[in-house]
Amino acid sequence: PSADGATESQACNTQACVPAHLLQVAALPRTHNSKVMRNVMAQLFVNESGDGTEVVSEIANPSCLLELRAAVDDGAEGG
Repeated sequence: PSADGATESQACNTQACVPAHLLQVAALPRTHNSKVMRNVMAQLFVNESGDGTEVVSEIANPSCLLELRAAVDDGAEGG
């Protein structure tokens, strides 16, 4: 770990940013224009009570939220 507690895999520099964990899912939430809804994914990671349903009308594939939520929960539990 570095002085701020980050491991090398979590450290970001100007060359690259490497995530500490990766989750594999079949689909990501997208708008009707096929843009990835990063804000919904971020909510799933930082706000345990948020599930993205408040913007479900804007999501072209809302069924992916259940799989994404399960993947986030499993990842948080170390599974």
